[in-house]
Amino acid sequence: MLQYIVAGLIVGGVYAIAAASLTVTYASTGILNLGFGGLAFFLARLFYFLNSQQGVNTWLAAAIVVVGIAPILGWLLWWLLFRHLESSTRSTQIVVMVGLAVALPAAASLLFGNQSVYSAPGLAGTSGRVVHPDDVH
Repeated sequence: MLQYIVAGLIVGGVYAIAAASLTVTYASTGILNLGFGGLAFFLARLFYFLNSQQGVNTWLAAAIVVVGIAPILGWLLWWLLFRHLESSTRSTQIVVMVGLAVALPAAASLLFGNQSVYSAPGLAGTSGRVVHPDDVH
């Protein structure tokens, strides 16, 4: 039973983060940004490309993506799309955001390749001791 509670808390936390990002974006810009998942995928795929395929150090790759590329990409998307959508109709905004959600993962596949990723590196090392309290993994 505890396994299901822990799994539910983790999935609920992911949903809470997604809901908070949608809410903050909508409250600050007036646009329901449905493309944030595509943006997150693009940046995660860029991190994987730099770290696993190009051999860049984990922390350096994370810094390049988080401090360098993410703000530039966010500003570029604002300059190209978001600033023009403020005066658009709601349906136009939604169509553009769905298009962004589709276009960014496709752009990542074109830029970084489309091979399957079965084991992605993270920022935390794997040499630590794994704890299994009450058979919860």
